[in-house]
Amino acid sequence: MPGMLARVVNPPPGPGSRPPGPGERRRPLAPSVRHHAQGTWVRDIRGGFVETDSAGAHTGAAVGGMLIPRSVHDLREERNRTGERDGVRRVDVLSYPASCVLVVTGLPGAGKSTLLARVVAPGPAVAVLDADLVRTRWAVRAGRLPYRAYRPLVRLSHYGEVARALRGPGAVVVHDSGRNPILRRVLVRAARRRGIPAHALLLDVTAHQALSGQRARGRGVSTAVFARHHQEWRALLARLAPWLDAGPALASAPGGFTSCVLLDRQAARQLRRIVFADPLPGQSRRRDADKS
Repeated sequence: MPGMLARVVNPPPGPGSRPPGPGERRRPLAPSVRHHAQGTWVRDIRGGFVETDSAGAHTGAAVGGMLIPRSVHDLREERNRTGERDGVRRVDVLSYPASCVLVVTGLPGAGKSTLLARVVAPGPAVAVLDADLVRTRWAVRAGRLPYRAYRPLVRLSHYGEVARALRGPGAVVVHDSGRNPILRRVLVRAARRRGIPAHALLLDVTAHQALSGQRARGRGVSTAVFARHHQEWRALLARLAPWLDAGPALASAPGGFTSCVLLDRQAARQLRRIVFADPLPGQSRRRDADKS
């Protein structure tokens, strides 16, 4: 199924009515209204409706829109500004299933932890597992010990938290450095065993931006380690190229993921929330029909 393009609009008009004109606002309809010939509607977190339509795999949503990722979606503003991709409009909200695995990856200093802290609300049904937070906890215990002395403990603690979260219900959001494809494969397999989808969110920034981010947080990696991270990151983006170039022809994502969303710093700043919720019954029927 092609990517799902969502845009916030007024509730769907009745039969024979015209679309709202410039500056017009349509009176909200009853919550039971779910469908319209022009698309399927889901409830927006602000209480309105969001229309979802098939669109190119690398396109985004209109201003104020919610994107329900279903394939590879390139929302990078800077890349599109150069003309390499079709124009991408702003996406405010990313919506994933209530039960899923979301892997958030990027270079050290890309802003993954900052993004997660701002747009994801952890709770009983949403586990956010950030290796940087684990490192911070261990740093308090370690005192003046260098990080390399307790790095294995940080990794073991992080992987243990991930394993425990995967055994429970709800959504699991995992911070990934982008340099460990084995971890991503393990997460995809674990999601498959649970019968839930695995999604990827890539925060693509330049090396300069990532290094600036490391300086801003007062913690960085060595030049050699960062060079390896950067090399692996470029290889990861290269593996995505066939999906980006194919547009709507490939209704899938690589690596066993259900979807892959690419953000740069500008698109990440525009993102307001990541939500985890099951679709309305009407939305589920529409998706089943599209798959048949």
